[in-house]
Amino acid sequence: MASADLRKELECYVCLNIYTDPVTLKCGHNFCRGCIGRVLDTQEGSGGYSCPECREEFQDRPALHRNITLRNIVESFLSAQPDQEESGVFSTYCIHTPVPAVISCLMCEASLCDNHLRVHSKSPEHVLCVPTTSLENRKCSVQHSHLQAGGPNIGAVQQTSGVSGVTDILLDVETASNLLHISDDQKTVSWSSSHQKRPETPERFQCSQVMSSQRFSSGRHYWEVDVRRAGYWRVGMCYPSIDRRGGQAYIGNNKKSWSLEGGWGWDNQHSVIHDRKEIRLPSIVSSGKARIDLDYEAGRISFYDLRDPIRHLHTFTTTFTEPLHAGVYVSGGYIKIRGGNQK
Repeated sequence: MASADLRKELECYVCLNIYTDPVTLKCGHNFCRGCIGRVLDTQEGSGGYSCPECREEFQDRPALHRNITLRNIVESFLSAQPDQEESGVFSTYCIHTPVPAVISCLMCEASLCDNHLRVHSKSPEHVLCVPTTSLENRKCSVQHSHLQAGGPNIGAVQQTSGVSGVTDILLDVETASNLLHISDDQKTVSWSSSHQKRPETPERFQCSQVMSSQRFSSGRHYWEVDVRRAGYWRVGMCYPSIDRRGGQAYIGNNKKSWSLEGGWGWDNQHSVIHDRKEIRLPSIVSSGKARIDLDYEAGRISFYDLRDPIRHLHTFTTTFTEPLHAGVYVSGGYIKIRGGNQK
């Protein structure tokens, strides 16, 4: 079996990385122990449990059986891989998934794993190369000039034959609380001490929250936020039928939304929340920048810390019953939406 094919067989369905301490459910599917543990935690109190891959249901929380054979295969595979740092290969991750990149595009600077490389390379205008310690050294003068003039960059990679890059999220002023100010480009939301005097409508949140104007009912998308200047904040995804008033309207405080939360003074931990069930994360979003991934058909919402390298925080797994909007809550300071057509 080719190395790339074997790697795919050794990837956890939840985090999309190679298994760490693999365990097996009764249905036969394997996961990292930590990943499936967090998925089962989110299903607590829902009346049952299910496998995130095949959806087989279990009345009681399933036992996790350590897969020693799979663990040994993983260890053998990893020990046979060349050390990227020693070989001088540029260490980076695919723009679509938190999987180490194997190659980079000189035209748009997108770094890609094996799977997404196949799609990206079908574009004749894109020139691919093996990543080096300095990507700048691999660009010709034409490509460098094109990028300096405002050509495509990693944050602007859009739909490529069905694979999504950073999605251009715009905040919907019609849903914004009157406690929030929305910038003219609809990409920055600021908490305001003065009432914004917008008309009170059924669509408008009473709490300091806003949704995106875009809705997603298919495909894979991700968007990014800069929360370094925010007070208390929550970012995530929600259904359009989410309540707009009361404590149940907060993103994460209901069955219709999924959120990552943090803020000033949260020196030790951040959390992810769904249906008022809070899961404490091992550490904070150290970069101050977060990425939210949506895979609609797979029923996954994932959160990442955009440090170097990118770090997976948590994945919620469910079956979506409505389109989804991006959602932002902020109390104090401001949050900036990153990516899209921004530079």
